[in-house]
Parts: sequence; structure tokens; C-alpha cells
Amino acid sequence: MFALRKYSQQIGRSMVEMLGVLAIIGVLSVGGIAGYSQAMKKHNLNKLREQVILTFNNLIVIHNNNPNFELTNAVINALDVLPKEMGKAANCRHALGGKCTLIRGQTSKRVLLTLYDLSTADCTDVVNAFSGQGTGVTPCANPSNANTCGNTDFYGDNNRRQMTLDKIAKMCKGKKNAVLLYLDNLL
Repeated sequence: MFALRKYSQQIGRSMVEMLGVLAIIGVLSVGGIAGYSQAMKKHNLNKLREQVILTFNNLIVIHNNNPNFELTNAVINALDVLPKEMGKAANCRHALGGKCTLIRGQTSKRVLLTLYDLSTADCTDVVNAFSGQGTGVTPCANPSNANTCGNTDFYGDNNRRQMTLDKIAKMCKGKKNAVLLYLDNLL
């Protein structure tokens, strides 16, 4: 009887030790998953920056070779304006997983690249990534359709290049935000 009691106590201590080890593994796993998520988010944001910069650089080269070219889906596809991983102009997808459009501005020589389907955090990150880099940036919450950025007057407002974080947060408050990036003096 005494041996049985001693054996059950040893099993009890082993179970407690095992639960402690499992708890430590669980905490480390949660930390690892969080770190992985942040790393992937940063990777995707960097990939998006590469896509946008390559698109705008391609447009600048095309403009320098032919200043009067028209920006149509056929031209975008034929001249490989968009990086291959973004797809064709009619079904463009950006690195954060949403749709995108590349169009000519209505009232200026401005090219507009709009990134759709962004979470609030992604919207804020994208605006911060492009603010002050020579590219105009305008965020907007819940755009009304695939060719607009809400009711934002982005064609004549160059002051949005340096927005405060409060203003960015107010404009990136929707569930499916869009960010409009524009390049001036083309077309």
C-alpha cells in the first residue's frame, strides 16, 4: 500500500512538471506566431512598395520615350507597366491581397494607382510608407466603387502628401479602405 501511494505521488509530480513544460511551450508558440505574423506583414508591405515603385518607374520610362502615350488597359498590358505578380490591368491585385486600378487623373497629368480592400492597419501602414516620398498619397474609407476613392477630392490637393497620424487614422477607419497613390506630370 505504501509503495502504491509513493508511486501515485511520483506520477502526480510528473504530471505537474509536464503541464509546466506544456505551458511554457504554449507561451513560446504564441510569441512565435505573433512574430511570424509581424514579419509577414512587413514583408508584404515591402513587396507592395516594390510593386508601386516599379509601376511608377515603368510609367516614367514610357513617358520619357513617348510623352503622348494613352493609358489604357491594352497599353498597360502591352508595355508591362504592372509587375507580373500584379496581373493584368483589368484584374490587378496588390501584395496585400486586394484589387487595384491604374487610371489617368481626370483634371491633370496625373496617374492614379488605387489599392483597394485594405484593413485599417494596412491602410495606415501604406500611407505612412509613401508619405513624403515624392508620391502623392490619399487614403479613404469604404470607397463607393472600383474607380473612386470615396468623395475625396484627390485631383487638386497636394497638401495630403504630409498628413498627420490623426488625419490618417480618421481616413483609414473603414472595414475595406483604399489608398490612392498618384504620380504627377505624366500623360
